[in-house]
Amino acid sequence: MQIFLLLVCCVGFVVAMDYVPRNMEVVAEKYIGSTIWAFEKTHPSTETPANSNKCNLFVADVIEMSGGQVPQRKVDASKKTPIGTGEWCNPASKYMKKVSCWKHVTDIKKDGSGYSLGDVICDDGHMGIVVGVETVASQHANMSINKIVANDWGFRKDKKNPVFWRWICRDQKDILTLDEINDPEFIAANSAVGRGSFACVILMLGGFLFAL
Repeated sequence: MQIFLLLVCCVGFVVAMDYVPRNMEVVAEKYIGSTIWAFEKTHPSTETPANSNKCNLFVADVIEMSGGQVPQRKVDASKKTPIGTGEWCNPASKYMKKVSCWKHVTDIKKDGSGYSLGDVICDDGHMGIVVGVETVASQHANMSINKIVANDWGFRKDKKNPVFWRWICRDQKDILTLDEINDPEFIAANSAVGRGSFACVILMLGGFLFAL
């Protein structure tokens, strides 16, 4: 019976893992230090040539890996590519309006608050994804660094009009606020381990009652 309960517990943990949301900030953080989107490299899926900036492609890839949809523009009659910073930095972009799940965030306060983890931020021809408190993951614009970095770009004093976009087509409880990410109890309750442990306890209790 103990082996049976252990197996049931493991199944419960796996099921709980499947329901953990793939937040954009979590996916973005995994690529910090990566050179996939480096200036001198050809982008594998869009075939964007070497010697070109690819900060928008990093964001596009993260969005798609997280289950979101990236607005596309036509290159020619048979090919489309993710929109660039010219559209992401434009609050009135017609391309952004075509994908109704994207919301232009307008309640950013002067002190920089009002954003959420996973928001896309764009300003002055560069863009990235918010992954922490005043922290953005993006392809570094300096070719001598040339990798995905996480820093305070977008929240510096010289950034006067950054544009924020938020993907809203998912359960709102899956969007972590800054207060929640700093709350150990919230993280424990909503992480894969927390959900798995809860499922394990419930299933073990059920197994115990069944044994009676």
